[in-house]
Amino acid sequence: MLKYCFIITLILGFMTQSCFCAAKTRPLPRFAALNTIPVNARTGPGKGYPILHILHWSKMPIKIIAEHDTWRKVTGPDGVLLGWIHQNLLTSRPYVQNLVPAAALKNRPNDNAKNIARVEENAIGLSKKAKNGWIEVHFKEASGWLKESSTWGLPEKTQS
Repeated sequence: MLKYCFIITLILGFMTQSCFCAAKTRPLPRFAALNTIPVNARTGPGKGYPILHILHWSKMPIKIIAEHDTWRKVTGPDGVLLGWIHQNLLTSRPYVQNLVPAAALKNRPNDNAKNIARVEENAIGLSKKAKNGWIEVHFKEASGWLKESSTWGLPEKTQS
């Protein structure tokens, strides 16, 4: 009996150690996006806290500035605190938001490239890659290159 207790204790010890190793946190701040709508952003990290904002913007990029268990404290592009959101309501896919009225979407990543569309302010698209101060973005209606300086939500590691 003692032998079995020792084996069970040994197995549980390995399982606990592997759980702690797998639970590595990613650096802060970092970007994510709303995965579903509506999303309740709360005043604290838990369902017991009052709702601060109800977010209705599908795939809206947000910046995670703090974590508590499965909750993420997030801000918007203007730096204003949106609140705490449960991690299951977020995606790490790289969505970006255009912050410039009628931004030019180009067919190549340079100022002299052909304009292929105008992107409305606050339009959200899926970013693919960054190159020389430009970001390739896929919107519902068109895909092309926007200046990085006109977008928000791009992870810092990809910015030039």
